[in-house]
Amino acid sequence: MRSQTTHKVRASIESPFVEWSSWSNSIFRFILIGSIALISITQGRATNYYVENAAQFNSTLDKNNANFSILKAGDRVYLKGGSWDGLVCTLVGSMTDAEAQSNPAMILACDSNYNPQPGAVTINGISAILLQGTGISLHGLTFSPLSGMKKSGSFNDYSGNDGGNAYLIKMDGGSRYMTVSH
Repeated sequence: MRSQTTHKVRASIESPFVEWSSWSNSIFRFILIGSIALISITQGRATNYYVENAAQFNSTLDKNNANFSILKAGDRVYLKGGSWDGLVCTLVGSMTDAEAQSNPAMILACDSNYNPQPGAVTINGISAILLQGTGISLHGLTFSPLSGMKKSGSFNDYSGNDGGNAYLIKMDGGSRYMTVSH
């Protein structure tokens, strides 16, 4: 009888990370998780804006030159108390419907120390505030008898017969979860 030997071949596939020490693996995980957490925090972070006068509001730049033309969930625009000229600007709410319902962006009339106080900001000029998007709440402005709607078109009676309508505060078609209150 003849004996035969059978040779068996053994194959294995190894991950390139097998040679990483547990220390290297821990650092990689720490950096990865830390980066994800940092991105999440900065994306969801609300901003406070402090506006001193109508000129700043109309330019949508606060006293620190921070732009508030696009508002996110939880953002607050604090309007310093006093008599203001007309307000003419467009503000956009950029958030989901769920965020708009639970944590809308707010524009708040305040006293001279930026503490919210309804009626502390009096508008004495021609105004046209356009709110677009989702989730903006405008609170506490008082429009005096000296205020009015910005003229739209050439008619003196604001009839809108020339394609434009005059308004003090307007919510764009398709806007959702907007609030205006005194």
